[in-house]
Amino acid sequence: MNKNIYLLGKSRAFNSVEFKAQLDTQNYVLQDEFSDQTQLVIEGALMSALNNIERDEIYEKHDVSFMGIGEFEKLLSSHIDEDTLLMSLKLNYDETRVINFLKNPYLSDSLFLKLIKSYKYKNEGFFDSDENRDVSSYLISRFYKNIERNHNIQYSNMGFMHLLEQSDNEELVSVISELEPIKNFLKNGCSHNDQKLLNALASHPKVSKKFIKRAIKSKNDDIKQIISMRSDLECEFIKELYPTHANIIAMYVKLDEKKFVRFKEEYTKELCVNETLTEAMFDDLVKDSKNHIYLAQNENLTQIQYIELYHKSKEVDATLAQNHYITSTLVENLYKDEANHIYLASNPKTPVDILQAFSDQNSKALNEALAQNSSTPIDVLYNFLSDLSLSKYVKSNKAFGQNIKTENIGWL
Repeated sequence: MNKNIYLLGKSRAFNSVEFKAQLDTQNYVLQDEFSDQTQLVIEGALMSALNNIERDEIYEKHDVSFMGIGEFEKLLSSHIDEDTLLMSLKLNYDETRVINFLKNPYLSDSLFLKLIKSYKYKNEGFFDSDENRDVSSYLISRFYKNIERNHNIQYSNMGFMHLLEQSDNEELVSVISELEPIKNFLKNGCSHNDQKLLNALASHPKVSKKFIKRAIKSKNDDIKQIISMRSDLECEFIKELYPTHANIIAMYVKLDEKKFVRFKEEYTKELCVNETLTEAMFDDLVKDSKNHIYLAQNENLTQIQYIELYHKSKEVDATLAQNHYITSTLVENLYKDEANHIYLASNPKTPVDILQAFSDQNSKALNEALAQNSSTPIDVLYNFLSDLSLSKYVKSNKAFGQNIKTENIGWL
């Protein structure tokens, strides 16, 4: 049964044509003037003084329901027949209509993503035309967390980059990877900034197999390297990237016995730094002294395994001294050899008392390392500020910068 409505002012989320079309579809009758048959009065946008006077008169003299335009358009949007809309756009593509729907804040995220896939970027980039810029900004603004804190971020590739960093929404990531500019970047090459966006997609844990497959078949070697670093790389993709990127895959792929055996013959040193080594794999590799220095670089060994590597050679000890994941006990043992001091001075894992002892030595090399170490005591860093050769390192030290912000001193 039709419901008679009367609109004061104008629609907002829908243009006038689409507004009427949605009313017809959803069994509303838009009256030209208020009557006894009117069941709902809509307080629209841009109401004139005469509209306000008429509204007040209707309110005083008639028992009829009122609704704001935002609430009403939200109601209309929630009842859109998605299949019908998408089919009509597929049969008769209308760019203006698509854009108008995309800027409607009341559409569901699911419908928005389906609609944006239908938008044609005309073989141009995300921000190369006014229309493309608007559509791209609608996408970023809708899904970006705390968009109000990042003014205008929706108008640049950084918006897409941050959005990918924030999101674990598989559907959103998949839709971005399927947009026309992304396909063109892979097919025809792209700028440095566009390459960063491709790389962000290639490394995203929720990116689709379809995108990975397309990227591997492209001529874009940068993105192939990023894909080769995925720990979840499947066998079908390893096969396609082998042997060109086998050395990278060996370092990052999640290992099982089959993969370990496959890579061991030619890529042993790369396997040594793979963070998914099992105890059995470590025991196999540690038998060969050539592997010790590479195993010492691995940041995911057990403390027992690090201790097993200790004192294998001076070079291995120096490498351990630079590893951020060794225990303080091992650090103290490494400290006994002065040759390791320069590496320990750079290592944020080194205990504060040892770092303090290094600063007391007044060594230029040690002080430079300490100035860049985020674990160096803050009072030591302040002392370094008086030395011009050290102050540049201190001011770039994240821990020092954080202390300045926390203390609200106003430095930097």
